[in-house]
Amino acid sequence: MSFEQSQFQQGRLEHPFRAYKREQESVSRHKIYRTTAFYSTYSIVLLVLAIRSHHFLRALAFVPFGIILWMATEYFSHRFILHRHWKISQRRYKRFWTRVTNKYFDPLHFGHHERPFDGEHMSGRVKDLLPLFVIGVPFSILFFPPYTASVILAAAFQSYIAEEWIHHATHFYNFRDPYFRYMKKHHLYHHTAHGMTKGFGTSSGILDLIFMTRYPSNVRRRLYGGRKSYATTQSEQLEVESIPFDLARTGAGQRLADDLTSRGLKIDLLINNAGFGDQGRFLQLSLERQLQAINLQNATVVELTHRLLPGMIEQKQGGIITISSMAGFQPIPFASVYSATKAFLTTFSLALEAEMSRFGIRVVTVCPGRLQVAPEDLENSGERKKFPGGEQTHEEVVNEALRTFDRGGGLVIPGAVNKFAAFAERFVPRSKVARLIKKISKPPN
Repeated sequence: MSFEQSQFQQGRLEHPFRAYKREQESVSRHKIYRTTAFYSTYSIVLLVLAIRSHHFLRALAFVPFGIILWMATEYFSHRFILHRHWKISQRRYKRFWTRVTNKYFDPLHFGHHERPFDGEHMSGRVKDLLPLFVIGVPFSILFFPPYTASVILAAAFQSYIAEEWIHHATHFYNFRDPYFRYMKKHHLYHHTAHGMTKGFGTSSGILDLIFMTRYPSNVRRRLYGGRKSYATTQSEQLEVESIPFDLARTGAGQRLADDLTSRGLKIDLLINNAGFGDQGRFLQLSLERQLQAINLQNATVVELTHRLLPGMIEQKQGGIITISSMAGFQPIPFASVYSATKAFLTTFSLALEAEMSRFGIRVVTVCPGRLQVAPEDLENSGERKKFPGGEQTHEEVVNEALRTFDRGGGLVIPGAVNKFAAFAERFVPRSKVARLIKKISKPPN
């Protein structure tokens, strides 16, 4: 009995393509092992030296710059070099250089796109970044302050390694998590002739958004599928009971909770959405108005949450959606009370989420950026300044909040630009953030 017959009888005969992928996965993985060992050794040695010389915090501060450097390098190299066919120029002084680029640059990356599961063309090798290592490391150590440029290079190397492992997993592994399955679809489409012209790189998706090189919306829908919409259709019948109430008054939350109890209404979803904010110099704004904002956006939220949560816990179901703001992540001069109330809301809601998880109560904290003006308010909106990241529609924010609620709760920062801003500002001193925003939001004298 032959070996193949034995495998077939045992039900383990492997499909030729699966055997090919398994073999190439091993080739690719062992290449990344060598690359990881080489560049990580440099990073570890640099980290140990930084700790021993008491420069760890300085080194840590320069790590984000290395990540950004690698993201930019990956994006621009793929967009302008690796994904270009260099046409032979008819001009005499350009002909030699275009032939050279055709000979060396074209096969450099197109081989991987033509054979996406070939281990030899799959992952990065040690020699790919070796010229940068040989020249850049001594230069960064000799001509820059200790643990600055050298740390940026080390972080870029580690980002390169992380990107290579993600790239390897995307090609060879199957995922259950929806996000990684979407990423796999996105990247394999990138290997097609149409896909190569957009969506550059695994780790530079934020740059695709900034430089408008994302796949078109119809391609994204085909790859990822449509998102569930939570808009109410006309056929759905909702029973609405409105209770006029001034929630900005002291003790308003407790009085509203008493009113709900007297009406026999059981609340299984609390949405803390009411709020307002005045902009201007703190001493020139009405004190009464600022205290009303604190009552409405902080005290009333705490009172209602404290009174309604026991009923949800007793029913073993329910949830809370708190609408905070991106303003809660940084101090905002000339909107000091508003940003402070939103900072309280964000912290309170995130802490409550951790407390309520054992009871099965879902808590969602929503921190949108600037929202588009509702159609009914356009006449009174006046002229609005341009805002980084643009404006979001109410429907987008609501849909994302409800999707997070369905997944069990958590923090929602709608929009890629807002997510990046919330992440990046962690590395900037809060006092510097306040001074920067002051220049942007300063009202006229």
